[in-house]
Amino acid sequence: MVKTPIRIGIVGLGPRGLSVFERIISVAACGSSQELHLHIFDGRTPASGAHSPMLPDYLLLNTVASQLGVFPDNSCFGSIPGAMGIDGPNFLSWCHLNDIRINTRTGSIAKEGRSVEAGDFLPRRLLGSYLSDAFRHLMSSVPDNMTVQFHETYVNSVHFFDIGGNSQTPTYLLRTTADEAYEVDRLVLALGHTGNENGEGIDAYDGLIKTVDGLSPSNTLLVEGMGLTAMDVTAALTVGRGGWFERLESGKHFYHPSGQEPTILMRSRDGIPFRTRPNGLEHYTKHKAVVLTSARISHLRGQSSDKSLDFVCQILPLLQLEMRSAAVAIRGAMQEGADFRATILEQLANIGHDLILGVDQCLVLLQRFEEKYGYTDVNKILFPEIPADVNSSNYQAWLCEAIIDDLAQTEYGLMASPEKAAAEIWRDLRDELRLTVDLDGLSKYSLAEFYTVWNQRINRMVAGPQKERHKDLLALCDAGVLKFLHPDVPTQDLAQVSIKARVQSSSLDSTNSLLLRDLLRLGIIRSVPSLPTGPGGLEINHRNNPIGRNGIATLNIWVVGPIVEGSTYYNHYVSSPGSPSRLFMDAHRIASAALDPPSPNTTSSGVDAYQSEPLAAKTQNHQYQ
Repeated sequence: MVKTPIRIGIVGLGPRGLSVFERIISVAACGSSQELHLHIFDGRTPASGAHSPMLPDYLLLNTVASQLGVFPDNSCFGSIPGAMGIDGPNFLSWCHLNDIRINTRTGSIAKEGRSVEAGDFLPRRLLGSYLSDAFRHLMSSVPDNMTVQFHETYVNSVHFFDIGGNSQTPTYLLRTTADEAYEVDRLVLALGHTGNENGEGIDAYDGLIKTVDGLSPSNTLLVEGMGLTAMDVTAALTVGRGGWFERLESGKHFYHPSGQEPTILMRSRDGIPFRTRPNGLEHYTKHKAVVLTSARISHLRGQSSDKSLDFVCQILPLLQLEMRSAAVAIRGAMQEGADFRATILEQLANIGHDLILGVDQCLVLLQRFEEKYGYTDVNKILFPEIPADVNSSNYQAWLCEAIIDDLAQTEYGLMASPEKAAAEIWRDLRDELRLTVDLDGLSKYSLAEFYTVWNQRINRMVAGPQKERHKDLLALCDAGVLKFLHPDVPTQDLAQVSIKARVQSSSLDSTNSLLLRDLLRLGIIRSVPSLPTGPGGLEINHRNNPIGRNGIATLNIWVVGPIVEGSTYYNHYVSSPGSPSRLFMDAHRIASAALDPPSPNTTSSGVDAYQSEPLAAKTQNHQYQ
C-alpha cells in the first residue's frame, strides 16, 4: 500500500522555525520511507528572523558568542528516547571559520584585529548570517524521501476543509502575500515577534529607523525605558549617525560625536537601571537547584486543591534561598578556592532536596555558611529603590554612580561577585520557573502578577545589556549628548519626540499578523483566558497545540515562539547547545508528532481532538472552493 505523502507547512523561519526544520530532517532520516512535502514560508532572509544580515553593526546580541548554536548535540534532548543530535558548528566556531575579527580600540568588526572570543557580544547581523548558513547546510542534508520548498513570502490567511467529510482530519489552505495558495496537512507556526496595531513600542529595526530618521540635531528626544531597546535607540542616534566610542585603557569609554546627534533624554517608570551581563559567563558552571527542584514543585502542587501555586507566597521564598546559596558559595570559593563553590552547593542540595524537612534544614546550614563566609542581602537585588534623598536635581549623579557600581560587579565576574551570582540563578533556574508558571501553573491572580511585576524584575536582573552599552551611556552623559531624568519629572514640554523603547508585544487581541487574525476569527486559537493582562499570547497545551475558542486543542497545528508567551514562560531566545534545552526538546516533539501524529480519535479528558464538531461547524463557510 502506497502511503499518501504528508504535507507540512512551517510558517516563519527564524531560529525557532529553523529548529523545527532541523528536527523534521533528523527524524525523517531515521529509516522512514514516508514521503514528505515541506513548505516553508518567510519573506525575510531564510532562518535569520529578526537578525537580518543587513542590520548595522551597532545592534548587538545580548548573549555571548559561545552560548549560541542551532545544531543540537545529544544532551540537548534530555531523556527523550531516540533523540539524536546533529553535527554542525556553533556560532563561535562559525565566527572562527569565517575569520571574524574585532578592533580592540572600538570594539567593532574589522578586517584586522583579534579573533572572536567566547565572551564577546557580537552584532546581530552575524548571527543572521550564521542562521542563514545553517539553513543552507540543512537543505543539503534533506533525505531522499523529502522535498522542501522555501517560499520567500508571508502567509496572510488560512482556511481549512475536510477530506471525505471527516472533520477530524482537516487540511489547511494557506494563502500568501504573493497571491499563491498551498495545501498542507500539518502546520507549524513559528512567527516570531508579530507586533500589534496599537503602535506601543518599536516593531523591529525598520520601526526603529522610521522612528528616529526624521530627528535633526536641534531636536530633543525622550527615550522612555532603560532596557535593551533603549540601548538600540541610543546606538542608532549616535553610532548610527557617525559618532564612535573609543575604548580607553582605563576601561572607560570616550564618545567622539559627529554633530548629528539630537539631545537624548532617558527615563523609565521606576528609574532603576538594568543590571549588565557579568563577565565569566562562558566558564561559569550553571547553578543547579538546591531547594526549587521539579520534585518540590510537584509536591507543592499536590498540596493545592486545584494544583495551582502562588508565586510570591510559595516560590519566591525558595528562589531567595537559592540566591543566598549561590552568593555564599561564591564567598566561600573566594576564601577557600574555586572548587569550594561546588562543595557548598552540594552540601546544601543534599539536605535541601528532602521534600519534608529539606527547606528548614537547608536554611540552618545556609546560615552557618553565611556566618563564616559572609551574608548577601538578596532583597536589595530583588527590590532596588531610588534613595529617599535623590530628587530631580541629583538623580543623574546617583544613577551614574549606580551604573558604575554595577559595572564593577560585572568586571569581577560571576566567580568573584556574590551579587551577580545571586541574580544569575533567575537565569539558571529558568526551567524550574517554567515548571512553576507554564500552562496555568499559577493561580489566576498570581499568574497576572508574575507577568506584570516579576517578569520585569527578572529581566532587569538578568536580561540587561552588555557592559559596553552602559559604558556608552556614561560616555554620552560626559559628552552632554544624554541626560537621565527622574521618573517624577514632567516631560510634556521637554522633547519634540517621545519613543517608548520596548519591543512591541505579540498580544493576540491587537496582533498585526493577518494569519493570526484569521485563525482567531475561525476559532482555532484564543488568548490565555486566565491572563487578562500581560503578554497576551495565544493558549497552547503541553504539546504546543493551540487551544481554540471552544476549549478544544487542534492536534495538527503546533505553535512556538513569542506568540505563546503567557501560556508558557520565556519564549524569545536563540538556542544554546550543550545542555538540556526546552527549545530543542519542543522542536523534536513537534517534528515527531508532525511525521507520526496520534490517532485522530485520541483525546485527553476531552480536551484534545483533531477537530471538534462545534469548531468544524463554525468554520464550514471557509471550506476550500
